[in-house]
Amino acid sequence: MNKDNYYPFEEVESWAKKHTDIETILPERQTAHSAGYDFRIKEDLVIYPGEQKMSATDVKCKIPDGHVLFLIIRSSMGIKKKLSIANQVGVIDSDYYGNDNNDGNIMVALRNNGTETVYLKAGERVMQGVIVPVFVDNSYANKTRTGGIGSTGV
Repeated sequence: MNKDNYYPFEEVESWAKKHTDIETILPERQTAHSAGYDFRIKEDLVIYPGEQKMSATDVKCKIPDGHVLFLIIRSSMGIKKKLSIANQVGVIDSDYYGNDNNDGNIMVALRNNGTETVYLKAGERVMQGVIVPVFVDNSYANKTRTGGIGSTGV
């Protein structure tokens, strides 16, 4: 992966957008040494204790082969607001980008693990994405991705 001027994030095509009337702010690193790109939610959310809410970012990521995008809750969300990503860590594979089902629209399911209702505002940074290299052996793969969550097999 060429690290010089590499920026993998784009807005999904209009047919795949879930929030057509809200501006998409692409993920960004906050400091020169940040490992993660901060993702923002696009809508106001109210999450009651024990509840989980799914939200689309309207962002896709062009991940090089041999890499994966991990989605991790921001520490401030986990510690201060008791939120987690419902499946703990999101795994976005390189073949998720541009798929026929949703164009690679990255979603997040946030779970409220606390005892108080959490109020989130559109534009709030909730998770971070970290792109890391992984070993991929394609010699055993015989399926093609067709969509989003759970689309690589049951």
